[in-house]
Amino acid sequence: MDTVLQDGCVITGDGTTLVSRADVLVSGGQILDIDASCALHRRRDGSADIIDAAGCTIMPGIINAHAHGCIHGPSMPSGSIGLKSCDIEYNRNRHLLQGTTTLLNVCGLAFPSEIDDRQGRGHPMDIHVSTAHTGSNIQAALAVDGAGLSTRHLQATIDELLSQGAKALGEVGGGQTLGGGAQEYKFIPDAIKRQTGIVVVPAVARRLKNAVLGRHLDPRYGISGEELGGRPRFRSEGVDVQALI
Repeated sequence: MDTVLQDGCVITGDGTTLVSRADVLVSGGQILDIDASCALHRRRDGSADIIDAAGCTIMPGIINAHAHGCIHGPSMPSGSIGLKSCDIEYNRNRHLLQGTTTLLNVCGLAFPSEIDDRQGRGHPMDIHVSTAHTGSNIQAALAVDGAGLSTRHLQATIDELLSQGAKALGEVGGGQTLGGGAQEYKFIPDAIKRQTGIVVVPAVARRLKNAVLGRHLDPRYGISGEELGGRPRFRSEGVDVQALI
């Protein structure tokens, strides 16, 4: 059955046109008509599914070319264990409800076959993956985590992934492998909790990282190994490391 979106504000997507009130006729997945007189729903009464779009905006689907956490398989450039199915579903639905209809997941180390789960349950969004399967990126992932990488992932190449349907190159140099935000909200707190049982929030992890490595991740401007291990207290850039940990 055809569908009529009734009485919505229509953005056509040509960069300039906005129709404040219109009916939109959709048939077979294609937009066939836009009627600014809002009479389509009356002319099609009984022959179409009528959806009341009053107060809503009808617009072309958004293409999100940089997203994470929307596929199964290794997560993030660190090759971490993939998210739970319920979390993936939540992330997908959040994107869809915000208008995204096509999404590129750029974690970079998963296969196109891992977009959906083993049962093949899909999603209304058109979801694609990227590839970062080079030796340097694999080694960077293993240096940080790599717990989600199988032998198949470790041996894969960019050419292989592109032939399987990967749509882009990336993500290269993510925060997980270059000391960015993911270090502060995941890896540093996880390591501290694992070693000490202490729970550290991201803001504290950031201050600790900056004190040890400096603001530009250069150990020359942070605390030396001797100072870190030999002094009960050491202040760097106004940060009391003893108080932090």
